[in-house]
Amino acid sequence: MEKSSIKVLLCNKNNIFRNSLGSLINDYSENISVIHSVEKFKDLIPILDNEKIDYLIIRLDRYLEKPSKFIPWFLQKYPNTKLIIMSFSNDISYKNKLLELGIYYYYETGTNIEDLINSIKSNTKINS
Repeated sequence: MEKSSIKVLLCNKNNIFRNSLGSLINDYSENISVIHSVEKFKDLIPILDNEKIDYLIIRLDRYLEKPSKFIPWFLQKYPNTKLIIMSFSNDISYKNKLLELGIYYYYETGTNIEDLINSIKSNTKINS
């Protein structure tokens, strides 16, 4: 029986970084697929409105100037999509604040890709 795939949407302005992260995720696990990769925040909404996306990975620094407004809005509008925030910041108090707001995972850019993959795998049931 075929295994279902965890569907990931990436949003990052840097095309090289976005494509590299997408390739790493796709190559690392047969059960996780980056099905869309977009540069602009505005391009997320039509995808999220029309497809079942399990995870949105978005870079905080570029798009989320007001995470205390965006995160609750996102979680209410798309309750079945887990939000992973990428950031260059290693400020633990800021990370904790975002986690308290309800994000699923805080991925500090430069962290081992295995940590990100394991986080995605650990909380998603894959039916075989």
